[in-house]
Amino acid sequence: MTTSQGPAHQTWIELSTRITSQDLHFRSGQEEAALDSIVEVFKGTRVLMKESVGADEFLQLADIMLKTIRPYTARWHSFIGPDKRFISPAARRQFRKELLVLQPKLVTFAALFKSLARGAAIVMPPVPARPTASLGAVPVPIGIGESLSRPENADGIDQSERQHVANRRGTPLRHDADRLYNGIGLALSGGGIRSATFCLGIVQVLAEKKLLPKFDYVSTVSGGGYLGSFMSNQFTNNEPAADSVGADFDPNDEESPPIRHLRNSSKYLLPKTTLEGLKLVGQLLSGILATTLLVAVAPVATVRVSEPSLEDVFVRLTKIQGARREAEATAAAPATAGART
Repeated sequence: MTTSQGPAHQTWIELSTRITSQDLHFRSGQEEAALDSIVEVFKGTRVLMKESVGADEFLQLADIMLKTIRPYTARWHSFIGPDKRFISPAARRQFRKELLVLQPKLVTFAALFKSLARGAAIVMPPVPARPTASLGAVPVPIGIGESLSRPENADGIDQSERQHVANRRGTPLRHDADRLYNGIGLALSGGGIRSATFCLGIVQVLAEKKLLPKFDYVSTVSGGGYLGSFMSNQFTNNEPAADSVGADFDPNDEESPPIRHLRNSSKYLLPKTTLEGLKLVGQLLSGILATTLLVAVAPVATVRVSEPSLEDVFVRLTKIQGARREAEATAAAPATAGART
């Protein structure tokens, strides 16, 4: 018996008796328990690896299996909330969908561990490629894509978005089914007028380097929205992209009239003329006057509620009891007269 047969046998039993190789019923299956089961397989295999010194075949096969499972469990943990339950029904459906992809791989590993436990020779599966960050090596399609909350009209939105981006790039789509890849976005952060000023400098440098036409999207928030709305106003045409895009931002020449207007209007909350200043003062005074009148004229009534004394309570109870006796006597009188008749 080789050193790999014992731990291989234990791993085979774990894989063949857990959800890793069993169907997760749609109605009675619990997703949280299924995820915990796969995590237990992961943890148990790591323990066996630590204890199985010298079991080279088992260690190699177990390492490949854990590298196969790890990307799935790392992603699934983001589906779980603080209460140890899936955050939404969409997350549950996504878990089931990805579990169906992982299960055939684990069934293959179970068969390999079974063969290894019986002393048979096995062929090691390939080591899964390690996922790395990509800056364009892997094409990323433009559009909503696969999402936990993909809207019903996502296909129409994707088609319109692709057509708009293609026209802006100067390469219109020939067919509606054509796809575009690697969209580039420009994010303008918030922070008031200081953020807008900083973002303007960044955009001017991009225009100077002829890089501004390369961007397909603009995302803004707060102060960055001041510059973002100005950019949207400048690029309203739907014509193909040209070298003129971003020319107004190029700082090499004398500052363009649109940029000068943008700088002069940066204090957009303050009045620019005497009339606007008078209107602002009038609004301020009218607000103060309205608030003062509301506080001064509003009636304030205080109602004093006195607690009844014990004597008042006794008198009221006596009256109630007397009224009750009279009612009982009145009701009994007709019955007595009928009995005498």
